[in-house]
Amino acid sequence: MQQKKKILIVEDEIITALELKNILERNGYDIAGSVMTGEEAIQETSARRPHLIIMDIGLIGEIDGAEAASYIIHRYHIPIIFLTGNTDRLTHRKAMDLNPAGYIVKPFDERELVANIATVLGE
Repeated sequence: MQQKKKILIVEDEIITALELKNILERNGYDIAGSVMTGEEAIQETSARRPHLIIMDIGLIGEIDGAEAASYIIHRYHIPIIFLTGNTDRLTHRKAMDLNPAGYIVKPFDERELVANIATVLGE
């Protein structure tokens, strides 16, 4: 039996984080954790080594999602799908410069999210 893939959720909107958790579990993924800040994202990535991270770009705390993603991508080589409500050009460019595994705009469609995850994880 194949091991379930672990996904870390990095989202500072509690309702969205819970929705993501429910969607991921319903689709057979394990949740490696759910955190609200860039600092916590880095800590949890180091501790849990998820297969994939779904990360909001605009996070509370001193380190935003783009900064945390940059550190994680360069240090751990873990793919990141950005999930964001920020649709301005500067945010998009900042995210794209990191060469993320995906970029999804909120509100998101469950099928689109799951399809992106499956593609990134090679399923």
